[in-house]
Formats: sequence, C-alpha cells, structure tokens
Amino acid sequence: MEPTVIGDTVNVTARLESLTKDYGRDLLIGEAAADLLRESYILQPIDRVVLKGKTRPLNIFTIVDRAGVQLEERLLEYLENYQLAQNAYASGAFEKAAARFQDCLQYQPGDRLIEMYLDRCRALMARPPREWTGVHYAARK
Repeated sequence: MEPTVIGDTVNVTARLESLTKDYGRDLLIGEAAADLLRESYILQPIDRVVLKGKTRPLNIFTIVDRAGVQLEERLLEYLENYQLAQNAYASGAFEKAAARFQDCLQYQPGDRLIEMYLDRCRALMARPPREWTGVHYAARK
C-alpha cells in the first residue's frame, strides 16, 4: 500500500499555499475552512479568486487571531479601513478603494497585500473594465 493524499481539496490547498507569496500572508484558507474556523478565529477576507484550472471563484481568507482576543487599536483600525477598501474595490469604485488601501499603509507599512491592491486599483483606473465582477484570476498554480 502507498498512502497518498489526492483530490480536489489537495489541489486547492496547494494552489492557495503558492498564493501566500503574492498576498504576503503566511496562511490562506478557502471558504470551507473559513466556515469551520469562523467561530474560533478572527478572519480577514483576502480576495475572490479563480484558481488556475478552476472555473468558479473562491473567497479566500487569512487568520488574524483567536476569537475573543482584544486586538491592538492599530490592528482594529487597519481591519476597518481594509474592509471599507475591499467594499469599494468589489463595487468597482477603484479611486475610493485606492484611497482606503493607501490609508491602510499607515497602520501596516509595507503590507504586501495592500501594495498588491494598490497596484490593481491603479491598473484598473488606467484601463477600466467593461464588466466588473471583483474576481481575480490566478495566473499560476
């Protein structure tokens, strides 16, 4: 017998792991894992992405801390601004999103996630999409 782990869950997990570098996060989880952890952990929504080889978008998250933990004021402000920026981005208000993402950098200077979203906003403002779904297509596995 050869014990191996195969299947869609393993493929999705491997693709999420490879995206950690792009998003500047140590851990990314999909919707199913987020649903299981939501009661015990504070989650930060990261993106809505179609993984390479997939057709349906997946909401991805990272874990901020355990639920019930008193977060630092700076982190709370960062998360609030981040959520406002995400809402603006999802609705296609790229200038507003860019301003909010820029605000996030005062709380988390050098945050790769925020810098990535600022780059996306600039590109989308320069070449506005005809139809905006808020979904990012991952280019690699």
